[in-house]
Amino acid sequence: SDKLEQLRDRMAKVRELFRDADSTEFVIVTIPT
Repeated sequence: SDKLEQLRDRMAKVRELFRDADSTEFVIVTIPT
């Protein structure tokens, strides 16, 4: 649960950094699921 919160927070920050579709897509692919 705590790890999930950290991951969500990280993804939120990442989205702030990469707003264009290409970068966001790249980030989603690189994050392990």
